[in-house]
Amino acid sequence: MLTLPLPTALAISVVGIAAGAAGAWRQTRWLRRARWPRVAGRVTASWVHGAPRSLGGDYFGEAHALGVEYEYAVGGAAYRGRCPAFRAETSEGTAAEADALARLYRPGAAVFVYYDPRSPARCALEVPGPGAGLALLAGGAAVAAGGLWLAWGATTGPAGP
Repeated sequence: MLTLPLPTALAISVVGIAAGAAGAWRQTRWLRRARWPRVAGRVTASWVHGAPRSLGGDYFGEAHALGVEYEYAVGGAAYRGRCPAFRAETSEGTAAEADALARLYRPGAAVFVYYDPRSPARCALEVPGPGAGLALLAGGAAVAAGGLWLAWGATTGPAGP
């Protein structure tokens, strides 16, 4: 059995618990947003923009994203929304992808807008899936369990002859 000093094992558990808590928070947020009602809206502006991709000073080209502004109404009150990097987390960020999205979200295009019924100014064009929250929750639980197992091993010590 692998043994580590007790403080190290407990630190691993704490990291796992923190990651699991972050995943639970993200999942709870997703569940709330998944229940948001939607209304018809209209795109007022869209633009493609790029930013350099780099890591440690090495340049890897440009990542492109689509910015979208839109308007919608809830209960007779008009609202405006803005997504500076629409779908950036789910795309490779190529210029071709951003251009294709720009054609779908051109000014004047009809869209559905999801809004928070408690605060209609909080809105989104899409509600992302639960994947990241669940993965973080499961991974955090696994790391926490592993850390606790290592802590148990540190307190019981190796089996003697």
